[in-house]
Amino acid sequence: KERGELSYYYAHNRGHGSLVSKPQTLKSVQTQPSAAPTAPTALPSASAVSSGVGHFNTKQSPFGTDITGYETITTYTWEDHASTVKVLLPLEGVGKLPADSVKSKFGLRSFEILVNGYEGKNLRFATFKTHGELQPEECKHNVRANRVTVVLKKAKD
Repeated sequence: KERGELSYYYAHNRGHGSLVSKPQTLKSVQTQPSAAPTAPTALPSASAVSSGVGHFNTKQSPFGTDITGYETITTYTWEDHASTVKVLLPLEGVGKLPADSVKSKFGLRSFEILVNGYEGKNLRFATFKTHGELQPEECKHNVRANRVTVVLKKAKD
């Protein structure tokens, strides 16, 4: 290995892969042995069953969004300030999208950003459980030319 290849940036595959990933599906657990192997199937969640939406992992969607139509944004940076946390999502050219293409949802300890129609794809970034509580009504997102900035207001300073 060359010098520096084992550094943090190389270890986390910076610049070598995609900025998005496909949503995960749940696999069923086979409890009874059978003669013929069966293919894994997705398990329905309580919200998906009651709403008739496709099956998905509710841990990946804190607000019940059907994530099967979205790819996950996997590259981000963040800044921790005294009363806020900023999450920066780099998306080249996102500022050219219509204003209603980027939507956000905030909860006491979770948030979700949906970007529809970015380069022909729907993208999503979500956190199921933040380190501390938020003030959802004070949280927001800002769309810039090449990034989406999520501003999370902390409940306690």
